[in-house]
Amino acid sequence: MASSQIELRQPQHFTDISYVVTQSSGDGPLDVSIILPDEINYNTDIPAIGELSKLVGRFRSLTIDVPYQEAWQKFVTGIGEGQAAPILESLVIKVKRDVLNRTTGPFTELSTCFTPSPALHNLQFPAWPLPATNPPQLATITSLAIITPFYGLDIPPLFAIIQAAPNLEKFTFKSLDVGDESDPNDFASQRVHLPRLTSVDVTSPGFGLDLLSNFDAPNLVDVRLDGFRGVITDDRWNLDDWGEFMTDPSYRIISTLSQRSKSIRKLELRYMYFTNPDTEFRRILSGEMLPKLEELILERTNITDEILTATRSPTIKKVDVHNCKYVTQPTA
Repeated sequence: MASSQIELRQPQHFTDISYVVTQSSGDGPLDVSIILPDEINYNTDIPAIGELSKLVGRFRSLTIDVPYQEAWQKFVTGIGEGQAAPILESLVIKVKRDVLNRTTGPFTELSTCFTPSPALHNLQFPAWPLPATNPPQLATITSLAIITPFYGLDIPPLFAIIQAAPNLEKFTFKSLDVGDESDPNDFASQRVHLPRLTSVDVTSPGFGLDLLSNFDAPNLVDVRLDGFRGVITDDRWNLDDWGEFMTDPSYRIISTLSQRSKSIRKLELRYMYFTNPDTEFRRILSGEMLPKLEELILERTNITDEILTATRSPTIKKVDVHNCKYVTQPTA
């Protein structure tokens, strides 16, 4: 059955329930997108919330994009509290900035909203504050994204959430700068077994990359690691921006993955410097570390022309190099 789209982004969409009523006419599935304008105070009465709560049973997808943490909690609770979502397939929660009140959390809204949701397979939410208890929705999802475009994040509490998603196939984690906030020794014993995981995309500098060191994912085939630091502008990025606390995790995570995930076919490394690039990049290109690697993508790394022209594993079909300071020759 064809679905209808409801997009709330103009101030009048949140105050005039006739808009929601008109857009939701019929009885087919609904794809709902909520983008809260900055000029609307989330503490005020928002009539559209009550009207949307009547339609949860028809939601096929729901995206909530708001300025602050407190705002999405209001929408999630107001719309989904105690509501079953039998055909909901995707729930995406985006937050542009940090919480207004740092004492907020931990929260429980996801545990009591939009549940049960047996068809849910895609879930995205911020990493601060984290749920007080593991949301029941984790049991069915195959794709989990934890994305936080602001500072203030600690990694250890994430493992219990990830472990509660036994069917996980794709994991995405993006944070600006957590290198100084988490010590890998604090969570070295928290191994997470993810037998169905095939794809990971981690953007997090320093110790954040060690998040994957705790993954036991034997069927992983696609890995993207990005060490970009939001506090450093792109035009100033160079080796001096990488201290020992950031270069060590870069290679350590690749080494760990090579022992546990022997089926990796695609590896993308962005803004990652190795302590001993000559040895470490050669081990990757030769197939010693990743014997099934077929595609290697490098951007802003410290690989050199000499390393690129060294012996290459016959399994590698494609090498792309972008904006690497020590590479002057084109690659293929």
